Amino acid sequence: MDAQRTILRDLLDSAQGFANCTAPPFAHECDRAVAMTVDRVREVHAVWAAILSRSALLQAVGALVVSVMGKVVADVTDMADISEAESKRLRGFCDEIAALSELFVQRGEEGEVVSDVTPYVVPNWFRFQYLGQIMESSLADIVYMWTESELRLEYEASEIVDLIEALFAESEHRRKAIGEIRKSGGGS
Repeated sequence: MDAQRTILRDLLDSAQGFANCTAPPFAHECDRAVAMTVDRVREVHAVWAAILSRSALLQAVGALVVSVMGKVVADVTDMADISEAESKRLRGFCDEIAALSELFVQRGEEGEVVSDVTPYVVPNWFRFQYLGQIMESSLADIVYMWTESELRLEYEASEIVDLIEALFAESEHRRKAIGEIRKSGGGS
């Protein structure tokens, strides 16, 4: 398990924190890092499926996906400046990784979803989903998710403020949004 986590972390490290993820040659490295990471998780799932019980498989692969999602969230929240093009690309990376949820879905005879245990075996699932949403949201949408949705259950106010500062240029609207988040989030 630790060896697989290390391999996945190394694959994602080649994205260099996703900085400049739209500028050559960094864009190719980011694309490659995400694709190889997703492929690796799928390969491990296929190998372990022959060895582990369904329950153990879900827990083990879920732990690997937690590591992947945690690393991506950490790298993106550490970015000081995210352009519009980068935010769109980061959303795409989030979508590619989120597609791993199909590994945690059980289907019936006609292909219908019988059960989806993704949020149970990947505890940071919703945090990761919100990151993808934030990447394509307006300031008003982010404030709404913070005040009226469950974003505050997944992030600290300071993390959302940092993302807003990275995504949006300095303006009165940004100052008001940050003020509202700090006010309703208890500081930060």
